[in-house]
Amino acid sequence: MVTVSAPAKVNLTLNIEGRREDGYHLLSSVFQSVLLCDTVTVSLSEREGIHLTLSDPLLPTDARNTAYKAAQLFFETIGQPPAVSVYVEKRIPQQAGLGGGSADAAGVLVGLNALYDAGLSLDALCTLGEKVGADVPFCIKGGTAMVTGIGEIIEPLPAMPVCPMVIAKPKVGVSTKEAYAAVDSKKTVFADQDAMRSAIADGDLPRIGSLLCNAFEQALAIPEVEDVVRCMKTFSPYGCAMSGSGSAVFGLFRSESEALDCKEVLLKSGVDAVLCAPAPLGAQVVEKG
Repeated sequence: MVTVSAPAKVNLTLNIEGRREDGYHLLSSVFQSVLLCDTVTVSLSEREGIHLTLSDPLLPTDARNTAYKAAQLFFETIGQPPAVSVYVEKRIPQQAGLGGGSADAAGVLVGLNALYDAGLSLDALCTLGEKVGADVPFCIKGGTAMVTGIGEIIEPLPAMPVCPMVIAKPKVGVSTKEAYAAVDSKKTVFADQDAMRSAIADGDLPRIGSLLCNAFEQALAIPEVEDVVRCMKTFSPYGCAMSGSGSAVFGLFRSESEALDCKEVLLKSGVDAVLCAPAPLGAQVVEKG
């Protein structure tokens, strides 16, 4: 049995740069792993096949699930018939822009690689992950990175300084398809990627917070997201923004007490909120037995 911690991600910046001929959107975004994570456990099974279960019974357990797809690809790659059980303890909310499905796929690939002593390199795992979803390679590598292309080009950046974070998910969800349709039809202000790189390199949290920028947040203008942002700003964070295609919002705070106060107010208003922090790595084996 192998247990893997599979962190979520937030987007400190996110620009949509255009579209390829095959319809995939090109982006440039600074990704940051966070301590909010799902836990993926893989173990050998006496039954043939891939047997996926999740703590959320509403989620699919077949090839519609990224964790299942990742397992299929792994066994095709090593040329061995599957006989494995996969359990995913979900903590990362759905339709939030936090990469929950991608994190689970990353966790499965890392876990199966360890369980079967397959010896696949990090880059080989990322190549497999790219076939499952654009964010999976980053969720395997993690940390702080500039991500371009459709998500497959990952340039590591210096680690973001540690600070208290609050991640809040309004009740409303956002489909990725709807988000891209909105951003295609509206002009958005571009994030200053060079300035964000410089701020991260300098460890300048106030500047990092001031440079948070997300094209989807501007294009979608979701009232529930705007309400969360307004609430967070009353606690004087370094900055706050929507992550990915939404609808989760994250804030970077000066102190844990301010972050806790913000979290409590959001919870009382009916918004799911957790205290969090940046994470230095992506999917990692935490137990092997």
